[in-house]
Amino acid sequence: MDIMSKLAKFVFLVTLFATIFAFPLAKEEVIEIGRQASAEVERQYELCYDKNILDKVDEIGKTIAAVSDDPALPWTFKVVVSPEVNAFALPGGFIYITTGLLSFVRTDDELAGVIAHEIAHVARYHFVKLLERQSKVQRELAPFLLASLLGAKSGDLENIFLGLQLLEIAKMHSYGQELEEDADLGGAKYLILTKKYNPVGLLTFLQRLARIEERGVKQELGILQTHPYAKERANTMFNYLKSSSVEINERKAAGLFKLVLQPVDNNGILIYMDDQPIVKLSGKEGRGAGEAFVHKLDNLLNQNLRVWEVTAKRLDNGNPAVVARREVLIEISPDIMPDKGQDPFLFAQTIAGNIRHRLMQEFLNQIY
Repeated sequence: MDIMSKLAKFVFLVTLFATIFAFPLAKEEVIEIGRQASAEVERQYELCYDKNILDKVDEIGKTIAAVSDDPALPWTFKVVVSPEVNAFALPGGFIYITTGLLSFVRTDDELAGVIAHEIAHVARYHFVKLLERQSKVQRELAPFLLASLLGAKSGDLENIFLGLQLLEIAKMHSYGQELEEDADLGGAKYLILTKKYNPVGLLTFLQRLARIEERGVKQELGILQTHPYAKERANTMFNYLKSSSVEINERKAAGLFKLVLQPVDNNGILIYMDDQPIVKLSGKEGRGAGEAFVHKLDNLLNQNLRVWEVTAKRLDNGNPAVVARREVLIEISPDIMPDKGQDPFLFAQTIAGNIRHRLMQEFLNQIY
């Protein structure tokens, strides 16, 4: 059984007792429910103690929590060792991220987006809102459920809990589309307020979830069960960011197409796009041409450069060049080529092909 299913059982018991005779809950009671549920998580699951990971998660979390709707909560941020791609928040400010999620996000901005979403669930008291909506049902069913639970053998508890479909609170993360979108928009607002984390990271994360959701890919993505409606939420997020005058640079937020210049022998350079080599240029002339090439390509990538827009062609002076959107990215001459005997036009075609290959890889990732 996954983390959330087991945790839901514990939280259900606590909230059931708390809401029969003492609703609405005071803030201190909400924190106490979260604290008890947190203890249950840490009793059943292995926590990550890698200092570098914890320091990063804690810094991101506390930076965002400080600008949230309730910065005074006893915010804590911990990492659960699990391949499941998920994150969850407990009432009172107890946030958990799985190691699977840390491997899934591409940038700190995407991680910050997920954490901001969970913080919004807590700071906007979505847990309490669910209790308010369902308190009438709980009050009517509570005496019967308590009698069943208290009179059941330990082996019967599993079946009893599985039969509690009427009580959405027992699922913990079944907030519904309304509250999921509210957590998205609240999280984006917090990210904007930090002036440190790019809210577009939350958008690119939702877009990737939406693509996976549409494909029906079978992965350990618990986050798709606990945080549904990814496509609708991504669309809402895009419109929100646009109306908030946020520059939507999805490439930067998702960490795509990073251009890196690596020095090589004889003042030459090797240029990478992400981890894939694009071209090696030789000598001081090659280094200068390469730096100008990276600057131009970087600008076009920020403008959503497409596969079919990159080509090799001969200029009016007869020299071959790599061209994109009618802009010359680099003009090829034997001086900048490592192999002086190679055909310069073939060299230009190779560079253009390497760029197109990487762009095509990401294009295919988005549609399949």
